[in-house]
Amino acid sequence: MQKHTSRQLQAQKTKRKIYNAAVDLFNKHGFYNTTIEDISKKAGVSVGAFYHYYLSKSDIYHELFKKIDEFYQSTVEAEMVKEDAFDNIILFFKHYAAYNFARGTDAVKQLFNTENAQFLDQSRYMFRLLAKVIVSGQEKNQLTREMDSEAIKDFLLVAARGIVYDWLLNSGDYDMEAKMEEYISKLRPIFTA
Repeated sequence: MQKHTSRQLQAQKTKRKIYNAAVDLFNKHGFYNTTIEDISKKAGVSVGAFYHYYLSKSDIYHELFKKIDEFYQSTVEAEMVKEDAFDNIILFFKHYAAYNFARGTDAVKQLFNTENAQFLDQSRYMFRLLAKVIVSGQEKNQLTREMDSEAIKDFLLVAARGIVYDWLLNSGDYDMEAKMEEYISKLRPIFTA
């Protein structure tokens, strides 16, 4: 393993400070109400330093979603070893609920807006993982072939986002993970072969 120089370690620390400051401000004030100057001030760096690490505040937003995808790649995929494809789908969405729940209502409200194109970016790892599980389930004749895998994936994602939105409307007053499992489980008869 390559050892990092003190300069590289300092650069990583500075980038992490900028990222953490931005996420905190986005959660408190919203993406559009947060300026690069606000982020730089909170992080204790110059605006020039901000631009050294990020091209725009949108880059930080994209990094946030990369972290979600990394979570699915490093943690969720390794757990999705159930023989039944729909059990893996339920597990996928339980993690989705738990991840959002852990962020809290203020942070999730900032992510769930119509300007956020990350929800539609099908190249993201978490979406590819869900598609893989669905295709595998269809190949094993565990999931219906009356709908193609993309249609099933889209249907499930819309349902899951609806649960998160309902949780937000209710100010986070219920166990989203349990509700997600309940709702997604009720879809089993629609999608199993």
